[in-house]
Amino acid sequence: MLQEMAGELFGASQPTVSRYGTLLRPVNRSALKQLGFGIARLPCGEPVPVDGFLAPCWD
Repeated sequence: MLQEMAGELFGASQPTVSRYGTLLRPVNRSALKQLGFGIARLPCGEPVPVDGFLAPCWD
């Protein structure tokens, strides 16, 4: 449902949103590590601030 909503917001299909999420997950992980945050330290199931907006953290 979240990917469908993001697709509508950005004018893309849910599969496209899913593919981009899969491609960008390692990039996000690397950037967070450089900032001193590991993926395991993020609050599971709660939104986290990302570039000025609250992003859901579900993994």
